[in-house]
Amino acid sequence: GIINFATMTTSGWSQVQPGGTIGFFAVATLIGLPIVLGFLIVGIYILTGFSHLFVLMFGDRAQFAGTLRSIIYSYSPVILAVIISNLLFLVTYSAEMRNIVCIIGLIASFCLLIIAYQEIHDLSLGKSIAAALIPVVITIAFAVTLAAAVSSLRSSIQKIDL
Repeated sequence: GIINFATMTTSGWSQVQPGGTIGFFAVATLIGLPIVLGFLIVGIYILTGFSHLFVLMFGDRAQFAGTLRSIIYSYSPVILAVIISNLLFLVTYSAEMRNIVCIIGLIASFCLLIIAYQEIHDLSLGKSIAAALIPVVITIAFAVTLAAAVSSLRSSIQKIDL
């Protein structure tokens, strides 16, 4: 049956019927949310470490904490864009509109990252653009190379199966 989440939390988990959709999603959310948040925090530190290498390459006064603040501040438009795009999708069911909002959020995030590098690390505009752009280019090149390798491996496996 349909169970209200507020009722479920106040009455206990014994009210959740086996195989109930809402009960499954509530339990999956309660278990999955801490795991996703843990991966998110680790991922932010890995991204910051990777980006910090390029900030160090272009500036001598860079500190890791400043790069971490820059990354976190600059990602706020992405989070807002994801929320807005999901709400728009619920109303309009338009994947194109959703993609446009996410692209605008990514561009705004990149611009904020450049400004943050300028302000926090005292880099020039050109050095800030380079420090923000090089990790993106390297990541895209890695993703394309990985996709090509997986595609090649997949086609090799299909030839062996024949």
